[in-house]
Amino acid sequence: GTEKFKLAAQNYMKYEIQMINNGVMPFARMNSTTTDEEFQIAINNMMENTKDEDMHVQNVKKEQQAFANKNGLKIEEVKN
Repeated sequence: GTEKFKLAAQNYMKYEIQMINNGVMPFARMNSTTTDEEFQIAINNMMENTKDEDMHVQNVKKEQQAFANKNGLKIEEVKN
């Protein structure tokens, strides 16, 4: 259980780093000379880079729950 949970968390962090580098940073580099086309490309890249986020989150949650079950732990839901 521990290794699968660890791997899922590592994969999620790698995904987040990739998403920031490829999806967010292009916007940070924009300025007054950024063209509409460059802006649209950045939006498309952001959309492409975020499409797998839910899969990564669900995988971490699944492995976290398996780890908790194996070790007699209870995961509490966050109340907003």
